[in-house]
Amino acid sequence: MKKISTLARSLYHLNLRKIFSHFGIHKILKEHLAKEQSSVTKLSKPIKPRKTEKAIRYIHIGYPKSASTALQRGFFGRHQQLLHLGCGNDSVKGYWDDHGYIDKHVNMALEIDLRFKNDLSYDQAQVKGIFENYFLQSDSNKMVSAVGISNENICFNWHGGIDTTTKAKRLFGIFESGTKILMVVRRQTDLIRSLYKETVRFGYNGSFDDYLKYIWQYQDRNFLSDLNYDRVFNLYAHLFGRENIKVFFFEEMRENSKQFLKRISNELELDDRITHVESEYNEQLTDRELAIKLELNRRFPHSFESGFLHPFDTHRFIPYYTDFLREPRVDNEHYIDYHFRNSLCDLSKKLAPILDIDDINLSWESNYGGLIKDLLNASNQNFKTLTGDSLLEKYNYLSL
Repeated sequence: MKKISTLARSLYHLNLRKIFSHFGIHKILKEHLAKEQSSVTKLSKPIKPRKTEKAIRYIHIGYPKSASTALQRGFFGRHQQLLHLGCGNDSVKGYWDDHGYIDKHVNMALEIDLRFKNDLSYDQAQVKGIFENYFLQSDSNKMVSAVGISNENICFNWHGGIDTTTKAKRLFGIFESGTKILMVVRRQTDLIRSLYKETVRFGYNGSFDDYLKYIWQYQDRNFLSDLNYDRVFNLYAHLFGRENIKVFFFEEMRENSKQFLKRISNELELDDRITHVESEYNEQLTDRELAIKLELNRRFPHSFESGFLHPFDTHRFIPYYTDFLREPRVDNEHYIDYHFRNSLCDLSKKLAPILDIDDINLSWESNYGGLIKDLLNASNQNFKTLTGDSLLEKYNYLSL
């Protein structure tokens, strides 16, 4: 009976191997397992003590739509030689936090004090004290090579708040000279397209031409000046020292993520335990689904179309309501809007195979598109003069 049982098991496993082989499943599982084991090996490598007396301080200033979420969740928040304060810190917290900060005080510092508070309400000493505790903690632990933050809204202002220069000055008051500034840029035409898609996903009901017109006509109060990379580079170089401003390219990450991450690791004196991050952390709608979402936005106003007093990204700073304002809870309206927006995105996906509708129009062939490109081409030429970086030519920044 034992021999029969053994034979039956052998035949069972043999048949499974044949089935797996026939459909290519065995190869897929083998490759997945190898990749998983490689990742585990990398992350579990012994950590060597840092060579410097103090931990390096760093600020990843963005840009948005330039792999910021991928870097936050896949690199900064996972690297064991970093004390990463957020975004992307997935440690357990006592409050709802979907962007990942090490504690609620850092959350409010980065999402409120460094984004929205005017000079009359901003308390530099109080905010600096929050970070000083972590700087001291890092300096006293030789296993921490670097300590810092990542927030794509630092160098960018696309829905209200204080200007980019004020943010930079406040950050200098906290982190001080010698801090490494990591500036990840993307071809502005591609970045603006991606921003428009995000804006439609969050309720905007205008066409791409309307969006370009808004960017050009209201450049005195929107984010267009933030896309002058030469100006942002000079701003941070003046404060933190030109030698500490490190420029990286989104296009390079797409082309060779291993080399891209190695460059960041070298700047922060980290080992190469992380050589790959997922490129898509935020699920996007297709161009067809976006066309449907745009139509739904026009019929059912929400988020960006809800009115001036409605902050659309409330989910980023829950502690502001519960701790600073001492509200018992966030208003129901915020939760309703959040879930209504997501439901309309899901509906767009369901309707895509059914409706007869063209993809959303993302053409730059308009008068305002030409004006914006001329402005940014000139900025990029100056950026090339400042940095001498040949990748600006390789990735076509000089002829948008």
